[in-house]
Amino acid sequence: MKLVILCLVVLIASVGLGLLAIEDPGYVVLFREPYEIRMPLLMLMLMLFLAFIVLYLALNLIANIIRAPKKLGKIKMQMDEDAAHKACMQGLTGLIEGRWDQAETRLLKKVENSRMPLIHYLGAAYAALQQGSLRRRNMYLDQALQSQPEHRLSIQLTRARFHCHAGEYVEARQVLEAQKMQNPRNKPLLRLLAHVYQALGDWQALKGILPTIRKLKVLSPDEVEKREQLTWSRLLTADGLDDDVPEIPLDWKSLPARQKRNPAILSAWIRHLVQQGESKDAETMLRRALNKKYDANLVNLYGQLQSPFIPYQIEFVQKLMKTRPENPELILALARLYRYEEDFKTSVSWYEKVMALGASDGAFSEMADAYEQMGDSETALNLYKEGLAALENQSASIGKPALDSEFLLAHDSDSEIQPAQETEPMPVVR
Repeated sequence: MKLVILCLVVLIASVGLGLLAIEDPGYVVLFREPYEIRMPLLMLMLMLFLAFIVLYLALNLIANIIRAPKKLGKIKMQMDEDAAHKACMQGLTGLIEGRWDQAETRLLKKVENSRMPLIHYLGAAYAALQQGSLRRRNMYLDQALQSQPEHRLSIQLTRARFHCHAGEYVEARQVLEAQKMQNPRNKPLLRLLAHVYQALGDWQALKGILPTIRKLKVLSPDEVEKREQLTWSRLLTADGLDDDVPEIPLDWKSLPARQKRNPAILSAWIRHLVQQGESKDAETMLRRALNKKYDANLVNLYGQLQSPFIPYQIEFVQKLMKTRPENPELILALARLYRYEEDFKTSVSWYEKVMALGASDGAFSEMADAYEQMGDSETALNLYKEGLAALENQSASIGKPALDSEFLLAHDSDSEIQPAQETEPMPVVR
């Protein structure tokens, strides 16, 4: 379009000059003794125009010759970038398809000419990790950091994830804590750091970052609640401490009120008290908690607890049964307490009732123990067999469940509390 307009302008100008030359051609005289040149004015203008064009073309040719090396360099650079982009796409395709060795080779090809060397090196590091080469993995991550240091946080987060993938949680912790000093509110960093602390069993460190995680909404409220339960449970029972640390880091009084009301944390503390031989205090805390709010897990724990005075426990369970007469947890707890009291006939009657409602785990073996204590070994043996058959049928029907140990709570995973050692009678605070 521009060329057409230019041609029209030149044509119009030529026609105008031609008409002007016909009416008044004019002359130009160039005199230098002994020479004299006469020519029409229009011819002189045409000669000057042609001379300008020739001069322009000559200067443009010289400039292009001078700029030729630079243009050729840009063309070569563009070709190299295209080749690097093609190699990157082939490498990423190899990562998706799981062809690790080919992906690593393609990602490193022409990486020096790429505009995105970070993608190349991180992809190659992942491919090396999948092939089990931690040395090459670390080398590629170092090269990524050297090529684009402005993306240090992204590279170090990737490094920490790779350490976790390889089970190197100590190394991951060192990397993340170093970055946390400069990025204390980075959500992906805090999320990964919480996972590392939990994997290492550093519950004190995890407790320290959980308030920030909750405030910044790094995890969902349910996930934060689960981690808080697990953290406080481990801190209360000293499960995560080294063997050379004799004291637990927390006591019940130091807990926030909201955590004290949590059944999972209360269960963990009760188990700790029982292990320390303080079954009387454990019974008092459980009874007060159940008076405030009924909880099936706490009832189950109460039925496994042997305080110095079992009759008080039996009386309390019977009180709860007034509003829940057919509650299986309360019936099972009562059966157990009568068995601890060595009133085996009454215990068996309650066990039979709970079985009629749907036997819970352990009811067969506990009832068999009661019969054995009464001297009826044959019935006890039959019950043991029935219990084994029930367990086999349950395993065959539901398979082997895959438990996520990351969020397994203490009151769900611990085994049944063993009877506390006999102590001198102590009055139960009522």
